[in-house]
Amino acid sequence: MRKRLLSLLLSASMAVMMLAGCGAGKTATDSGSAATEGSIEEAVASVAAETPTGDPVKIGLLFSSTGSTSISEGVMLAATTLAIDEINAAGGVAGHPIEYIHEDIQSDSAVSAEKAKKLILEDECQILFGAMSSQYRQAVLPVVEEYDAFLFYSTIYEGQEQSPNIVYSASIPNQIVPVVGSYMVEDMKRSKVFVIGTDYVYAHLLNEAFITYLEENGVEIVGEEYTAFGQTDFSSLMTKIKASGADCILSQVIGDSVVAMHKEYSNQGFKSSEVPIVSSALGSNFIAAMGAENAAGNYYFCGVNTLKDEVIEEFTDKIYAKYGDMYAPDSSTYGYYVAVYLWAGAMEKAYAADDLSLDGLREQFFNASYGDVIMDPETNHAYAYAKIQYVEEDGSLTTVKQSESAEKPDPFAY
Repeated sequence: MRKRLLSLLLSASMAVMMLAGCGAGKTATDSGSAATEGSIEEAVASVAAETPTGDPVKIGLLFSSTGSTSISEGVMLAATTLAIDEINAAGGVAGHPIEYIHEDIQSDSAVSAEKAKKLILEDECQILFGAMSSQYRQAVLPVVEEYDAFLFYSTIYEGQEQSPNIVYSASIPNQIVPVVGSYMVEDMKRSKVFVIGTDYVYAHLLNEAFITYLEENGVEIVGEEYTAFGQTDFSSLMTKIKASGADCILSQVIGDSVVAMHKEYSNQGFKSSEVPIVSSALGSNFIAAMGAENAAGNYYFCGVNTLKDEVIEEFTDKIYAKYGDMYAPDSSTYGYYVAVYLWAGAMEKAYAADDLSLDGLREQFFNASYGDVIMDPETNHAYAYAKIQYVEEDGSLTTVKQSESAEKPDPFAY
């Protein structure tokens, strides 16, 4: 029964998730297969509930509950634990319950490395999820490499990295920039862009990729500025942007600074119809924090794990059912939910092969597909999509452009 349960659960959940239905020489579509007709709930309900009886499989979660980026990470933690709870309710991984230990990394790189080391050495967690921001991931990278553990990282990031100890399951610049950049040039008709961001590697490198694309397509970059983590005073920056003659703001400002930045944008009388903000940090959780009136008319772009709106709606409903209105999930949040199922599928194969060695796990993580999830063994990154969404007056998000197919990852494209 256990094998049948997990086979049904994983096949249905992976088919629904649609991270990237393509392989080498192929492109992903939404056509799916017969397995896409089921839902996770139907798969679980099709067999009797079964309590896992094996030794626990321990994993560590690295998400901030405090500090400047906790506004993003709380909902990512919720998505991760939701998937864990679902898998445990369905019988665990090959009959083994998942036991997780969450460490608050406090929006701090040094704490991220310290907590990762603690999870690996003291708690014996070989698998870690989280470290959502690039400075946290870069701090954790040497730790997982030194102790040969694995980090599942599912946040849009700047590329320029590849490690045998990280499973990169979100989008990177070559999958994002052409989609978003072409919309800015061809559909929004922007010609003078002011580029801003928080002063760290993600913002600098992703903006660098965008600048390359935009300048190659005739757009003038009229300014580029970076701000400190947690900055709340954006008055002088908004004044400078207004004086530049920009007709668009491209923003990689992150954390709670996003709320302060948008409020100052409104305070200074910017009109989104004239100078819209195109941001990688304007998802549902930020809109809820700042109020729809400070976000409406602007644009949010993200790397996504599915192009199916109904899948995101189903996921969102599950978050609300479990946590109430504490979190406002969206398609980017969904990435961490997918990552847990990606890991569970790999572990199921490893148990079946009776090879839980690090080399065995690495082979499963990087050289196999799990339902519709495709990892690229050459780069340890996922085939992925990009999406740009418009913020409506009520704060809801409407997709205005998305990838036509899942793009092969190239972390060193820019």
